[in-house]
Amino acid sequence: MPGTSLLYRIRTGVLRVFLKIGGLLAKSARFVHPTKLTARLFSFLEAQVFPFRCVLCLKKSDQSRDLCVACQKELPWLETICERCSVPLPSSGICGQCLRHPPSFRMVKALWSYEGEVKQLISELKFNHKRMVGRLMGELLAEAFTEFYSKDSLPQGIVPVPLHPARLRQRGYNQAEELAVAIARKVGRPLELKGCMRVRHTESQASLPFAKRTQNVANAFRCRAPFVYTHVAVVDDVVTTAGTVEQVARALSQQGVQCVDVWCCARTPLIPNP
Repeated sequence: MPGTSLLYRIRTGVLRVFLKIGGLLAKSARFVHPTKLTARLFSFLEAQVFPFRCVLCLKKSDQSRDLCVACQKELPWLETICERCSVPLPSSGICGQCLRHPPSFRMVKALWSYEGEVKQLISELKFNHKRMVGRLMGELLAEAFTEFYSKDSLPQGIVPVPLHPARLRQRGYNQAEELAVAIARKVGRPLELKGCMRVRHTESQASLPFAKRTQNVANAFRCRAPFVYTHVAVVDDVVTTAGTVEQVARALSQQGVQCVDVWCCARTPLIPNP
């Protein structure tokens, strides 16, 4: 995705200027609500001056995001999954791992299988500083979760899985936070950035065999007491063994959180027992 971040920064900077102009015009308008007029001007200028371009096929997008309808349909959407941890299954129900060892979280909600284009996008976000991918995927997650929770209560607050300060300095940003910011803005829930901390600098999960990943993150998180919400959503990019989100859920539960839902982009296929 060459030049995507630069294009996004240029587009955002120019549109901020136009938005300020639109705001001044809106204040002088008598018969149109200022917010509506500004939004219309913003959308028009965005579509005409800097049209959205698909991050996958690089063609002009046919919707108001950097992903075209065709490429969005071709993403590896999850279908038959475990009702607790969202691991792909041959038939619906609860997987053996969740039956044997019920997790501390209520459920994992993921949209895609960790493969193909989704794996590429997450890699761009996580390792190539393509932070606009976090905004894009966060908005897609927010739309899906809003529909999913239409008959249930949305979590009161959103907690991105924290990075250890040393890892944060190395990477420069937290990919889970990039996703969470976009989700929180879209669903209208507060973002809690200081309530949960990573207190142990662990090895990268991706560098470890599956059997050692749970042990690697054991007791790696701590939450401040008392936590302000009783129902929260924990946001991460990928859930593989669920070891990381399990530890975050435990830390939250120790501080009075009664219900933890996990929101993530992708879920890996079922991992065979070692």
